[in-house]
Amino acid sequence: MFTVRHFWLLVSSLAVLLSCGEPPASPAAVWVEAGRAQELRLEPRSGAASLSAAIAQLRAAPGEASQLAVAQAYFPEILTGTPVDLSQVPPEALLHVRMPSTRSGEMVLTTRGLTFTVRQTGSGDAALRSSQGAAFYGDGHFWMAPGGSATQSGEWKTPRVEELLVLPEGGGVHRTLYELTLPPEVTAARDVGDYLELVDAHGVPVLRLHYSVARDAAGLSRQGRVRLLGAVAEASPAAGAPVRYAVGRTLSVELTVDLEGLSGPVVVDPGFSSTGSLSTQRYRAGISLLPSGKVLAAGGGFAPFATCEVYDPVSGTWSGTGSMAGIRENPVTLMLPNGKVLVTGGETGGSVSTAELYDPVTGTWSTTGALPGPRRMHSLTLLRNGKVLMAGGSTGNGAGLSEASLYDPATGTWRPTASMPSSQYGHTATLLPSGEVLIAGGYVNGSFVSPVMIYDPATETWRQPGMLPYRMSHTATLLPSGKVLLVSDSRLDGVRPGHGFGVERPDEDGALPPLGDAVALGQGAGGGGLGWQCHGHDLGAV
Repeated sequence: MFTVRHFWLLVSSLAVLLSCGEPPASPAAVWVEAGRAQELRLEPRSGAASLSAAIAQLRAAPGEASQLAVAQAYFPEILTGTPVDLSQVPPEALLHVRMPSTRSGEMVLTTRGLTFTVRQTGSGDAALRSSQGAAFYGDGHFWMAPGGSATQSGEWKTPRVEELLVLPEGGGVHRTLYELTLPPEVTAARDVGDYLELVDAHGVPVLRLHYSVARDAAGLSRQGRVRLLGAVAEASPAAGAPVRYAVGRTLSVELTVDLEGLSGPVVVDPGFSSTGSLSTQRYRAGISLLPSGKVLAAGGGFAPFATCEVYDPVSGTWSGTGSMAGIRENPVTLMLPNGKVLVTGGETGGSVSTAELYDPVTGTWSTTGALPGPRRMHSLTLLRNGKVLMAGGSTGNGAGLSEASLYDPATGTWRPTASMPSSQYGHTATLLPSGEVLIAGGYVNGSFVSPVMIYDPATETWRQPGMLPYRMSHTATLLPSGKVLLVSDSRLDGVRPGHGFGVERPDEDGALPPLGDAVALGQGAGGGGLGWQCHGHDLGAV
């Protein structure tokens, strides 16, 4: 008996037979999800008054000038700041940008000898109008080249170029669709989460496409969804690492951001940047040298960020890498013997007690043992026994810490050791030839002198052989002679461990040695006491 069930089985079988003759869709013809949708509330900005004034100006007198002012107030870390001296920037670290005559035309980007074209679809056909250093395409839609300049041909020469849309209110979904034509040298793309890197056949990133971010008058910042067409994911990366795609000559990038719940005016900002500079401002990032000779920049920034980048001194480029588990600025970092980087503390409005490990082989992060308490501006020193000494720091309320702890990379744990004789932060820590650790300079609860302290790992004890004048933001360098050179913006001191400590005696007119001259502290004439030497002259015993 032929039933309804038999009928649907027959229909299903015919559908399967018919589909067998159809070729499968090419992976490159399928849209793939990318990016990392996220939302955060920005801390009150130092220019909050100018932000309110810019919003008031836009509402009272809408126009190009007020739209530019609002965009700059919403994205100060990108659109404002110290002007860039382009003569000091390597040519390969810049973009050469030719804007189209109409909004739907082709924008041409040239960098590192490679040319990209970018076309927006469904964007209308408004004509270009140059005004106040920006390229306007109708009301509230313009491009800017922050830090750049216009050439005689009318092109922009700039580290980055930003598309900005100033909208009166939130609500609805804003969509941008870029269609890129890629040079044959570009064979891959890497999705870092905040932006897409276009990479050549040698693995060098040559151009970034920054995903759309919408910000509102209340300080809400929202990154939307990203889809790619013409990209095929390669082998699955380690969890937390950027995703790499194979690409051909064309690539479509769809950026959507939901504006619902944002209070007007709203500014939406996607853009492009050169890989010769950081992808974003990284104020007080954690910096560490990697075993490969590359350099890790972790966190920092305007927000601050959890994102990180790696600098390659051979190609002169920055590339994105995995993000930390938490946001932080002003962390303290140290490369361990196994090649991983220990990142500790820092701040996110208050001091942080967490610690993480970066693996440069996989480009990923993992958590490790938490610090005994929140702190910033402390020191980390790798001891000869493989353990790490953490000394001092501040909880962020202006008071220093005298606590010291030892980290064991084998177990990922911290344990207390003897506290320093003084509470100190912002100091330097130098491993001496003896295996001891010299602590010098920094802040001591408002004092204008700071103790010099030496830690002995064998006995886990401290001694305090002397005092030094107050100094901030200084460096300490172990010299081949075994002396330690301290350099700051206000004083230059050389300390010879084991021979006491002295205070620099300036010239009779109070002047310090000329900028750029090094001063080393050594034995005084006749072997009695300590002497300052500058240009080979003995300035007398201290």
